[in-house]
Amino acid sequence: MRFESIEILDAYVTANAKMLIDGDELIPNCTLVDVVSSRLEEPMTFSLDQNLQIRPRSWLRPQSMFKQLWKTARVVHTTSGIFSALLKPISAKRATDVWRLNSQQDYVKGEEELSGWKPRGASLIQDFYENQRKQRWVREVENVKILLKRHIDDIPSTATCGHAPISTDQEQLLTRYVRLWKNRSASAPPAEKSGQTELDLAPAPSETVPPRLEAIVHFVPKNPCVLKSSYILAPTTSTSEPLRWQRHFAELRPPYLHIYAVPSGDEVTVINLRNARIDTDPPVKKLLHSERVGGNCWAVYGAMNTWLFAARSEIQKAEWVLAIDGCFAGGNGIGR
Repeated sequence: MRFESIEILDAYVTANAKMLIDGDELIPNCTLVDVVSSRLEEPMTFSLDQNLQIRPRSWLRPQSMFKQLWKTARVVHTTSGIFSALLKPISAKRATDVWRLNSQQDYVKGEEELSGWKPRGASLIQDFYENQRKQRWVREVENVKILLKRHIDDIPSTATCGHAPISTDQEQLLTRYVRLWKNRSASAPPAEKSGQTELDLAPAPSETVPPRLEAIVHFVPKNPCVLKSSYILAPTTSTSEPLRWQRHFAELRPPYLHIYAVPSGDEVTVINLRNARIDTDPPVKKLLHSERVGGNCWAVYGAMNTWLFAARSEIQKAEWVLAIDGCFAGGNGIGR
């Protein structure tokens, strides 16, 4: 990982330190993080833009609750961002790389009618070369037959000649004949094993080089529309401590559910509600029954993980479930 904005920020602060500390000017800052992988053609670059403000050492936050009500800024210790990363194979630049592209998930109109049919791979090309070799052998054999038929009368039989010496032309003809059959036996393909399938003819997976991937990263800004926000409870994830319900602050910004820690206000997790499912009566709540939450639990089943939440009352639980269902019904970029 690299942070390119540190040197730029340091030079900017050094040149304008007096003005920045005394005034309320914001410093534009861009944090870049590179993720390197052997499967990627180029590193994935995550970029996060920020506006920073320098305060003097004598500046203190207002400790009074009434003074904090007049402040619009919130002090947090971490900064988070949502990114969308898409990995796809690099477009083939040569004809020999086309077969490596995976098109298994691509839909072809009418493919449901091809029940029981399987696409052929490299064996189709191997069968083509095999047919070409067989046709070439047939032509060579026919040519040899014509050649032997022309010189068959010139070869003396063993009954009449006995051990008589042969002529130079006859010796050359016999040598050529033996050489022809030697060449054919050396180039003949191995006999096909019984029960050999197309999978046996295909090249081994270890011989193929995995295709390199190309990464496309986009920054996803927060949705300014907040459908629901309040305090909710979530079980602790620590295995060394006994189970207890911890209070968090949640914001529903379709299509994401943002969870913040209390009282620090740092964002601890973001739940993607695309293709998610809500369960108002999860079976696991019987194991996590507590007097603090009672039966006011609900679960969010995502594509890669599951989250369990609880409310103080049944009314608050119903409000959260209806708010999330409203995202699905309202078409705010969420799908079941």
